Amino acid sequence: MFNQFDLKEFFRKNRKQILISIFLFWLIFALLIIIEDELGVRISNHKADPIDRLQYCIRWVLWTLLTPLIIFLAVKFPIRKKSILTDISKHFIFALFITALEFAIEIPVIRYATLHITGSVQPVTEYAAIFILKLNIYLLLYFLVTGTFPYPKQSFPFLKCSLIRISFSIHIIP
Repeated sequence: MFNQFDLKEFFRKNRKQILISIFLFWLIFALLIIIEDELGVRISNHKADPIDRLQYCIRWVLWTLLTPLIIFLAVKFPIRKKSILTDISKHFIFALFITALEFAIEIPVIRYATLHITGSVQPVTEYAAIFILKLNIYLLLYFLVTGTFPYPKQSFPFLKCSLIRISFSIHIIP
């Protein structure tokens, strides 16, 4: 199996590197979304929707804040080769939970902002429909963070990774 380690101590010792990595990861992701949105608006000759852009900003801030929880789950419940289906199923449930949590926080915030910007608010069902259509993207985001987080060397000595050099392969524990 693998050596047990103190999770609190790991996060305490590596907090700065973890937080910088999270910030840079989501900053790059948010910039790519903004560029994509701007290009799409210019190509289609439409006006940019400020509420849509605000929602993107809220969403990426929330994902930035939820990423430490995802990292915690990735380290606390690693995907092991001997129980790969069980572990992936467990992380699929975690991904649904994280995504539902993000949705539960995002919707009231964006509805409040929309009310103050436009004077009216869309029903929650309209947000839920978009959320369900994009559910696969949220699940991919969860597994992207889970799969790219470098596990501590002292826990899994056979993994050759560190917090500075992130390996973009899915980490499966034998």
